Amino acid sequence: MNMRSKISLAGLLAMAVMFLPIPSFAEGTQIEGFNLEGYAEDGQKSWEVNGETADVQGNLIKLSNIIAHSYGENHYKFTAKTGSMDQQKNIIHLKDDVVFRVDEGSLLLTDSLDWDRKADIITTNERVMLVDNTMMVTGTGMETKPALKQTRVEEDVKVRVKPDENSVPQDTVIITSDGPMAIDQLAHVAVFEQNVVMTQNDQMVKADRVEMEFTGDTKKIIRVICLGNVEIYQEKDIS
Repeated sequence: MNMRSKISLAGLLAMAVMFLPIPSFAEGTQIEGFNLEGYAEDGQKSWEVNGETADVQGNLIKLSNIIAHSYGENHYKFTAKTGSMDQQKNIIHLKDDVVFRVDEGSLLLTDSLDWDRKADIITTNERVMLVDNTMMVTGTGMETKPALKQTRVEEDVKVRVKPDENSVPQDTVIITSDGPMAIDQLAHVAVFEQNVVMTQNDQMVKADRVEMEFTGDTKKIIRVICLGNVEIYQEKDIS
């Protein structure tokens, strides 16, 4: 998608902010109050990045206290203490107390991530925690495509999921795997691979691969398929 950009800098409003490419600044220029916006071909704002301060170093702009938005069919918001923008690669790097929020209520917490604005892909090699109304996921390394509602966690996966919105804590399903794990929210499917262990109450299932299907609205689990070296355990009733 072709984009046009404008830049507005508090204290420099007299400059011609609508020209492209983005105005160049001398090496080491420091600015307070930074705002950069991108627009789609139809004139609608598609993304926005704000920083408390900006330190311009060639094509790299280092930022502090960042708030970024992506607009469109799915609106999401990033916040972070520090980060940088690479104007040539269209990649925003966020670091320290990174929070990614989706209007639907999903939340991602991590130490750092990269947001490819053009491809709309978010990646990190750090530990991650993803939370929504019925599920909490932790692991190491992640790639998510917000527009497609697809997320992949690479390693050390642990998932806590409520069977349905009315379930009690004792009914929580806990799934661990070496990874990867992939969730496709549009297809309503989650796939776990490598040494998968699923427990609920006094039951435990082990398998090489577990495929879980859930409803699109409440994410209620409707089917679980276990594949490869399946083992089922249940504690004996000793009451």
